Formats: sequence, structure tokens, C-alpha cells
Amino acid sequence: MTPSEIIRQLPAFRNLSPGQLERVAGLTTHKLLPRQRVLFRQGDVSTGFYAVARGAISLGREQADGTEHVLRIVSCGIAMDCTKHALAAELGMQPETLSRHLTRLSAEGILIVKGRKVIVPVIATLRRIVGGD
Repeated sequence: MTPSEIIRQLPAFRNLSPGQLERVAGLTTHKLLPRQRVLFRQGDVSTGFYAVARGAISLGREQADGTEHVLRIVSCGIAMDCTKHALAAELGMQPETLSRHLTRLSAEGILIVKGRKVIVPVIATLRRIVGGD
């Protein structure tokens, strides 16, 4: 994904014009964070605004005994790489019914459907819809 595509998926930037998106994207830096690497610690001076483009990162708080308490796992979404027919079968519905639901959820900005991929850019929104939050 390009920086503009990543930024466009963030709720705070969703309504920006293409020109505005490009300007914001020009201010970004891509940072690859290896597994188990710390991005920042509580009390560090902020050096920017972070978005998770791929993968996940845990937000935690260090306890008095030195252990970490995970407060939340943050990701830019979940991507399922399977056919729509296979997904429909897994969900126990007809492919046509799944297609109608995917079209509606995509139009509402809840899902992004790209060929065989169904991406949930903001998991909290989907969780609210299904009553999990």
C-alpha cells in the first residue's frame, strides 16, 4: 500500500481531498518494526503520529514488578485471502447473499473488497456492528 492509501483508511483523514492526502503522505516516514521491538515507551517524548499499515502492535503498561500488562492490540485491519465462495460457505450463506452484504459494508466504508481480499481497516467499527464492543 502507498502512504496515501494507508492514510485514507484512517478515520481522521478519510475525508481529505486527493491533494491533501498527497501532502500528508509527503510528511510520512515508513518504519519497519521487527517482532518484539519497542516503538516507544510510556513517558517518551512524542516524535510523531503512528499508524499500523500491516501486522499488529501491542500497547502495554509496565507493572511495578517489571512485567508488562497488554492494554490493547492495534492493527490497521484483518485481511482474509480466500474466495468469496469459500468465505460464504464458512459463514453458512449463499455467495450471492455474501456479495450483497460485502457491497453494503464496502459502501459504508466498513470493509474494503479487493478481488479475493476482504480487508477490515478499522476492527473496532466492525466489532461495534456485531455487538462485540
